Amino acid sequence: MAMGVAWGMGGGCWEASKGLGPKAQFSYNSISTPPRRSMTSKKEVFQFLVEEGAESLSNEYLCTLLHLECEEIASLAEENGETADYVIESIIEAAGGREELLSTEKERIRNYWMELTEVPGGTHFEIVVRCAEFLAKQLGDADSDISEIRQLANSSDWKERLIAAWYVRDEEGDEETEIKDLLKNDPFEDDNGIFLVREGAGFQED
Repeated sequence: MAMGVAWGMGGGCWEASKGLGPKAQFSYNSISTPPRRSMTSKKEVFQFLVEEGAESLSNEYLCTLLHLECEEIASLAEENGETADYVIESIIEAAGGREELLSTEKERIRNYWMELTEVPGGTHFEIVVRCAEFLAKQLGDADSDISEIRQLANSSDWKERLIAAWYVRDEEGDEETEIKDLLKNDPFEDDNGIFLVREGAGFQED
C-alpha cells in the first residue's frame, strides 16, 4: 500500500506531530484514551442504527460499529434487511461529521475500511469514496500543508489521489487549483467505468 501520508496504526486515540507528512511521528497519548465501549451489544447498537439512522448515533456507538469487521456488519445488515455497503457508507459519513472522531478514527478509516476490496452482497468503491471524504476533512481540520496534499495527488495509489481530490474539491487557491488540474484526467476507473478521482475533484463526465 503506497502511503504518502502517515496515518498511524492501531485502534486507540493517537497524536501526531503538527502536520501529517511522511515523517509525522504518531505516539500513543496516555491522557487521551480510546472511546469507552458500553455494555450495549453490537446487535443492539445496530438496531439503533436501523431505527434511528447513523446521524442519530452517539460517538460511542459509531466507534463500536467502526471497529467491527466488515463481515460482522454484513451479517447484521442481512439480519435486518439492509445492505452492508450502504450501512458502512452511512456509518463513515456520520463519523466524518463529528470533529472528535476525525482524529481518533482516522487510522481505522485509512488502514481498514479504505483498504476493503470485497463487501458481502455489495461493492467497496463507494465505501472508499466515503473514506476519502473523511480523511480529506481530517487533513483540513489539521491544517495540513499543501505540499502533503500534492504528494498524495502524485501517489501511485489511486486511493491516496482520491483523498487529495476531495481535499481540493471546493478550494480555489492557486496551489489547490494546480492539484485539481493534475487530477482532472486521472486514469483510475471503477468497475462501472466511473472516474472516481476525477469526480472527487469535482469534474463530472458528460
